Parts: sequence; C-alpha cells; structure tokens
Amino acid sequence: MDSCCIDVTQYDENGNAVRFTSKDSKGKVKNESVFTRHENGLWTGSTDTRKEANPAAPWKVGVDDKGQYTIAQTFDSTGKPDIYYTTLGQNEYGQVLWLETI
Repeated sequence: MDSCCIDVTQYDENGNAVRFTSKDSKGKVKNESVFTRHENGLWTGSTDTRKEANPAAPWKVGVDDKGQYTIAQTFDSTGKPDIYYTTLGQNEYGQVLWLETI
C-alpha cells in the first residue's frame, strides 16, 4: 500500500461502485465521489468533492424506459449547467459514451 494515501471504493450489492474516497496519510479526506445509478445498474451521475468540500463538476445522465442513455449534462462548481451531451451511447460493458456536445 502507498504510504502517502488511502483510496477506498465502496460497492453496492450488485458490485457497482457507489462511492470513492481518497484520504491523505493522516486520514483526512482529500476528495470524494458519490455515484448514482439507475434501477438497472447504469451509471446516472456523480458528485465530486475536493478537500475544501466544494462540489467539482457534478454529472447527471438520463435513462429512458428502455434502459438506454438519453442526455447528459455537467455542472460547474456553482451548480449551473455548463455542458449538454445529446448523443450518447454505451459500450459492451454498459458504460456511457459521450458522442456529441451542444
């Protein structure tokens, strides 16, 4: 294990990552990411926090009634939308692919 820091990933009952925490050598949280998931397990967003506990570019992704990604957007650190992704896809592992932005 690296002596400078500790990284911990927490998983839900289906094996999906739901939280990632990075701590310094003294155990102080440097950053943390919390992931949200659709009922079918698809990743639908994340909120990241840095050591000052400020949000850093949260993501939100829409999933339609067929379980396919529809639209995604990112937000700046003040919570205002800044980028929209309208053409999304997913790879063979169900991971979202950003294909186009407006």
